[in-house]
Amino acid sequence: MKSPKRLQSLIDADYGHEIWDLYRRGALDPAVALTGRFEHETGAVDVGNVMREIDDARDEEAARQLRMRAVGCFEG
Repeated sequence: MKSPKRLQSLIDADYGHEIWDLYRRGALDPAVALTGRFEHETGAVDVGNVMREIDDARDEEAARQLRMRAVGCFEG
């Protein structure tokens, strides 16, 4: 059984963000030793850019659904 201190360190770890950052930078590799530590960015966010990305994703999904309906693969 794991000690309470070890369990708490696992709970506090941030492996998800660390893995995503490695992937985003093209540095994710099976040989990379994960630490569970990640420094979150605290800068300003370009909300306009975020909204454009959301709109683009919505448009792409609508186009995909139209293509699926055209070939009879989508009943939505």
